[in-house]
Amino acid sequence: MLQQTDADRDGAAPQADSAAQTPATKRPGWRIRRRMRRRMRDYERTRTELLYDLGGVVHELQRHGRREPRLLLPKAAAVAAVDAELRELQQALVDPRKPASVQRCSACGSEPELGQLVCLECGARLEPEQLFPRRKASRVVIAVVVLLLGAGGVIAYTALDGRGDANAPQAAESRQRSEVELGGLQETPHDAETVPEASPRVEPAPAPKQRDIVKDGTIYDWPRDLSGYTVVLTSNGDRQSAVRFAASAAEKGDRFGVLRTDDFSSLSEGFYIVFAGRYESEAQAKQAATELRDRFASAFAQRVSP
Repeated sequence: MLQQTDADRDGAAPQADSAAQTPATKRPGWRIRRRMRRRMRDYERTRTELLYDLGGVVHELQRHGRREPRLLLPKAAAVAAVDAELRELQQALVDPRKPASVQRCSACGSEPELGQLVCLECGARLEPEQLFPRRKASRVVIAVVVLLLGAGGVIAYTALDGRGDANAPQAAESRQRSEVELGGLQETPHDAETVPEASPRVEPAPAPKQRDIVKDGTIYDWPRDLSGYTVVLTSNGDRQSAVRFAASAAEKGDRFGVLRTDDFSSLSEGFYIVFAGRYESEAQAKQAATELRDRFASAFAQRVSP
């Protein structure tokens, strides 16, 4: 009897250990998930800024043919720290009740892990997985809105057309009265002498040459005929990526924008530059670059000319 009890106890021990090793997964409440999503957005903005900063350093080192691990390793470590926090939040927000979606590279079809930015098989950039897609209006709602707008347009056109038909006799009578009065005025010699001569046509003055950068939505644009100095924050081969970086990195009072290097003779071709402000002298641009290096370590002054 004692041996059977010991056997039962020995057989129950592994089950208790396995139950302790596999705790039940409990999803956070909606208030906690909302705060976690807000933190995710902050981490994503920070990671984007750090990645562009790292990419700018890599580009400049490659352009000058230099290898400086002491400049790259601290920036890569900063990206890795933020990325680890972001991955932890992504894993915590995954709904265990839903089947896990598989992300594939659109170029080669490989399966990267959750949150991976670049495909390690072909080097293509990966779009971040939408864990929480925005709700889209159903097709029925869109169709109803279109029908209502169309019906409103038809009713307004019919009302205006009916009003025009009702006023047609009055308009014809007024037109005849004006012609009679005008004919009487033309028959009077005194009135004919006082008709003023047509004024000569004045050609519009040419548009003044642009003297400063122009705001285009949330960022600024550098006109092609504008010269000056600026501060280069980073460079990229993709315009959309450069625009996203300029819009996300700008704070209140910053004049960040994007220009294409192919439009200016003083710059190397094939890039989109994220710039900060415009300055009349090189000394002013260097001073601004020094102040911006607290936020963008690779910022430097650059001459821009058509």
